[in-house]
Amino acid sequence: MEPTIAWDSQVQYLKTVGPVRARHLARLGIATAGDLLRHYPRKYFDRSEVTPVARLHLGQEATVEGEILTAGERRTRGGGTRPPSS
Repeated sequence: MEPTIAWDSQVQYLKTVGPVRARHLARLGIATAGDLLRHYPRKYFDRSEVTPVARLHLGQEATVEGEILTAGERRTRGGGTRPPSS
């Protein structure tokens, strides 16, 4: 049986949080499990609506679909290969 977590349990003791992530959460004002449960995103981004590239505007956030037609590798000085940089 897993232990019960109380609203006032410190976040650093939650599974997968730990002290380092707890310090990052503290910057957002999150110190307890209750704080974490009451922390909501500031905005939502609907990724289900796909915008054609021709209708995009500069600075607009959008979801687009595309097809990769070619991909290649680059040679290194040592004779090895690596994927192309973006």
